[in-house]
Amino acid sequence: MSLRRKNGAFSLVESVIAIFILGYAALSVLSLTQSGFVAQKRNQEIAKANLVAQSVIADLRIWGENIANYKSNWGAYNTTITPVGFPEYRVTLRSRAQGREIYSPCAELESQWELTKRGWREMPNAIVPVEIKVTWSEDPRDKLVILTYVGEPRRDIAGITYEITGPSPASLVMNQEAEYRVSAKDSAGRGLDNLLFFWVPDIRYLSTTEKALRDGRYFQVVRDRIVKPPDVAPPVPPGVSPVTCYARYAGKYLDANPPGIQLP
Repeated sequence: MSLRRKNGAFSLVESVIAIFILGYAALSVLSLTQSGFVAQKRNQEIAKANLVAQSVIADLRIWGENIANYKSNWGAYNTTITPVGFPEYRVTLRSRAQGREIYSPCAELESQWELTKRGWREMPNAIVPVEIKVTWSEDPRDKLVILTYVGEPRRDIAGITYEITGPSPASLVMNQEAEYRVSAKDSAGRGLDNLLFFWVPDIRYLSTTEKALRDGRYFQVVRDRIVKPPDVAPPVPPGVSPVTCYARYAGKYLDANPPGIQLP
């Protein structure tokens, strides 16, 4: 006599399998829920760490707006601090006080000049890199690292002074070269190291040599032109100078007024 299962009933094996499936599903849901809570907590910690970092960056930029601070040793931003209001966080700051160079208009466009003698238009310490690392536990994964830059603050152009050496020699015969060097300081005597200069020789008399640097801090010309017509005498300084020098700063042109060259 065969045993038959009633409609709607489950065998023992089917019941065990169903319980196993339900248990596995429940554990999966529990695991996902726990992972979600952990991820949510981590996101909250990262969000707080980002707020802490942005607060430090804001303070850093305000501090760096003072040229005296910018030119200092940046010791206050090479240390570890506990931010106010967030005692569970630690902020480690590392700054490169000597600054780093940038190129004008950009490194890609300036790269074409690398193989020449004229170099790049480089501003040697126009920005200071600062690394900000925020941590909130001993776990090396619990950290947020941000790299930011602080640019040299704008200075008052009133009172800028120039130091120009040259032309050397001061009197040029045909095919002879003369050189200039120029630097600038603000009204407090601090160097404007990132200022780029532009030189314009009078092409009726002079040409720029390949030794003249593109940043304008060193400039060289050669007398290789004959005045036309021949009976017109070339200019004699200081009345007229066949070489002019200027810089552009904060949207304004600054005339450096180099000494003239005599063309006998």
